[in-house]
Amino acid sequence: VPKLDWFHKYVATRVNEQDRVSGQPAKTTSYEYVGAPAWAYDDNELARPEYRSWGQFRGYARVKTRLGTSPGPVSLTESLFFRGMDGDRLASGGARDVSVVDSEGGSVEDLDEYAGMNRETLTYTVDGGQMVAASLSTPWRSPLGGSRARIGGLPPLTVYGVQQARLATRTLMPDSTWRRTAVEKAFDSRGTPTQSSELGDLAKSDDDRCSRLEYTPNATAHIITQPKRIEVVAKPCSVTPARPADVVSDTRLFYDGSTTHGTAPTAGNVTRVDELMEWPAQGSARFTTAARVVFDSYGRPIENYDVFGKKTTTAYTPAANGLVTQIVTTNPLAHVSTTIVDPGRGLETATVDANSRRTDVGYDPLGRLVKVWLAGRDKATQTPSAEFAYLVSTTAPNAVTTKTLSDDGTYRSTFEIYDGLARLRQTQMPSAGGGRLLTDVQYDARGLPWKANGSYFNDQVPSTGLFTVGDNLVPSQTVTTYDGMARPTAEIVNSYGVEKWRSSMAYSGDAVSVDPPTGGTATAAVSDALGRMVELRQYRGGAPTGAFDATRYTYDRFGRLSVVTDPAGNRWEYGHDLQGRVVRTVDPDSGVTTMTYDDGDRPVTTTDARNVTLATTYDDLGRVTSLRDGSVTGTVRSSWVYDTVAKGMATSSTRVQGGNSYTVGVVGYDPMYRPTGTRWTVPASEGALAGTYTLGASYTTTGQPRTTTYPAAGGLPAETVTYGYDGLGLPVSVRGLGASGEFLQNTLYSKYGQPLRHTFGGPGKEIYRSYFYDEATRRVSRVVTDKALAPTRVED
Repeated sequence: VPKLDWFHKYVATRVNEQDRVSGQPAKTTSYEYVGAPAWAYDDNELARPEYRSWGQFRGYARVKTRLGTSPGPVSLTESLFFRGMDGDRLASGGARDVSVVDSEGGSVEDLDEYAGMNRETLTYTVDGGQMVAASLSTPWRSPLGGSRARIGGLPPLTVYGVQQARLATRTLMPDSTWRRTAVEKAFDSRGTPTQSSELGDLAKSDDDRCSRLEYTPNATAHIITQPKRIEVVAKPCSVTPARPADVVSDTRLFYDGSTTHGTAPTAGNVTRVDELMEWPAQGSARFTTAARVVFDSYGRPIENYDVFGKKTTTAYTPAANGLVTQIVTTNPLAHVSTTIVDPGRGLETATVDANSRRTDVGYDPLGRLVKVWLAGRDKATQTPSAEFAYLVSTTAPNAVTTKTLSDDGTYRSTFEIYDGLARLRQTQMPSAGGGRLLTDVQYDARGLPWKANGSYFNDQVPSTGLFTVGDNLVPSQTVTTYDGMARPTAEIVNSYGVEKWRSSMAYSGDAVSVDPPTGGTATAAVSDALGRMVELRQYRGGAPTGAFDATRYTYDRFGRLSVVTDPAGNRWEYGHDLQGRVVRTVDPDSGVTTMTYDDGDRPVTTTDARNVTLATTYDDLGRVTSLRDGSVTGTVRSSWVYDTVAKGMATSSTRVQGGNSYTVGVVGYDPMYRPTGTRWTVPASEGALAGTYTLGASYTTTGQPRTTTYPAAGGLPAETVTYGYDGLGLPVSVRGLGASGEFLQNTLYSKYGQPLRHTFGGPGKEIYRSYFYDEATRRVSRVVTDKALAPTRVED
């Protein structure tokens, strides 16, 4: 016989996420349970009625969550929950009448269906600080969806749908008032959303927006959530919009090949999307088909049509009855690309582009990328362009090693080291002249990155081992402090443990103030309830207080930037069309400019204040083909040609001036699409300069320029300029033709990869340019120029 006894629940009071391999503090989350827990009467049908009691734990109404530990700032949020206690059985035999009351006195029944849902979250500046923000969620319950009788004297088991009907937020302003926003949703009897009102700032009416969704459900096939229409208007859903004045957008969706809008879906594939393009005040709405898709019997797209009806096809091998091993894509210009797929894992193992350039990749047994052969390197006979290795350990930091191919055929290894919580902790890479360069990130007890070490030198080789350094050995370090809401309050730049300067940030409801280092301009950015900047204040003093100059930003009721006003009162105005594209600008300097677009959102014409119109034409891939006077059929100013040298790549560009054409063209491309030659054509109108000039280019294995070849011209011989590099790929020399061709004789680098000295000219006639750097910023602080012949100093 069961014994009546006390029920007990063990609850978590603290969770420590401990980094066990790199010495970072534990990320600590603590929970405080406020008040008494709720216990509901047992409704288990398998329990005999005489053995039922209040044994269902329903949790605590309020829970305070703290992130972090002292002495650092501790974040605090307080959450209010539904527990579903309304209607629960009383010991006297009646039913409880329970409501959840929020911090402002609002009350909602604590229905069983709402159990576990959040009602309210309060955010404090810091543990023990002021409450400055809150969110309030109001649930919605559908009509009864079904029920069945239960045995043992229990009430019927019922089914309801539950959604969030309203989410309201409030933020404390500097004047101690609250700025409030809200999003309200409505649902049909199934719980499918039918409309959503984004009310923005509740004190304003010009930032409201309503999204309405319409459906044609196929209940037989259980396809009930695919919308057939989505209309957005610049009014709340409680107000009937004025069309077309209030319309933001209107989208119609077609399913499964149907051409009749509103036909119920049979498979649920969107095969056509129509967008509202324009709706003149005195005219009719014009829709265009923005996209159309054809699917195969497996639901895979095989034909895609853009807004202009240009088709891209996709073919799968095998087409049916098997796992895919190859995907072939053909674009509107019949350029074909192929992807090879590992059928067992669905991973891409190779790609072949429209010019038959192939890239291969390899994976380890866990599906992680381990090798890459870029175009121009053969997988069967050559080493990879890059290799990746992964170290996973429970006793040491995890690491990812990246090996990149050097010009001499060896590999250069860099390392990313991660702590026990998979956060980037350190990077290591080779340094010029030997040794290694390291960077670090350290985290606080809230998991926030608080210290970042810029590159510093160590004389050991890079490895997967975590290296620890003292602050006094780091030339550039940034320390970030945070407030209780995890917002940065200061960014401090240190060098060798000594503070160089800092920027301080302060927050006040709708504004973020920045007090920069000495010499900077203090600012405050003021934002509206939607997070848009409405004013930028630039203070005349050194701190973000006192007199300031303000630049103001105004938005129209559709949410688009409409006016920018500078401190002197000058205005930049922007007009938009129904698609949100800028169609008119007013600039205090350049005057009025108007723009037009095609249905693909591509700019077609631009007319400036002089009434000069430039028109742009495009090819089937959306690339610019010409710039013309007046209209798309007007006189050509510039033109562009593609695909004749390599598919998908530029061939030439031509500028036309006074009826004469100036052309720059590409002679060829290497396997990585770097131009191997450039041809310049100058018209006869330029006299002695007229002609065709071809420059050649070659590259190293890693893609660095190796040579540039200049043609003979103007009585000068042809010349090949050669570029030299060190083992890390840093440029060290530039040499040309003959003894006088020593353009750059040598370059010395610091261990941070910055040039210390350039030596120009040939033996006995050297010019030396030396560079000095600020160690905290790595910016150039001094440049000295000397020469071999006395007097040696040229410039400092």
